[in-house]
Amino acid sequence: MIPEEDRGPAWLRDYGAIEADIEAMEDFARSLAAEVEKGFNPHFSQITALMTTQLPEADPRFPELGSFLTRHHEVQTAAYSNTFYFGKGTTQAAEAAKKISSEYRNTDAFANATVTDVKDAFDQPLDGSNTEAKES
Repeated sequence: MIPEEDRGPAWLRDYGAIEADIEAMEDFARSLAAEVEKGFNPHFSQITALMTTQLPEADPRFPELGSFLTRHHEVQTAAYSNTFYFGKGTTQAAEAAKKISSEYRNTDAFANATVTDVKDAFDQPLDGSNTEAKES
């Protein structure tokens, strides 16, 4: 019997089989990893240097500017965090796709892969070599 977590929503259960194209998943994993390595990582330090530029303090006689700078800093921090984790997350997605495709290459992936297998693949820690960044 299929565990409840792998059954999908009730409205979709009688829809039919969903095929998994293992070769396409491997191609996807390779191209995703290559895009991070060649298109993202070389520009990461330049982008983050611009994103982490500190602005001067506002004159206390101009509270609107102070409010703007406070909000600007919040948005700047969120943008930096999203940029930093984009590289990590994209690399993790590529590694998960690679792991799943290699484990199910010679099987009927639809019959054997479970939601837990996919979740476990995404939960694997990265070795830290995917970006040049250090969290700040």
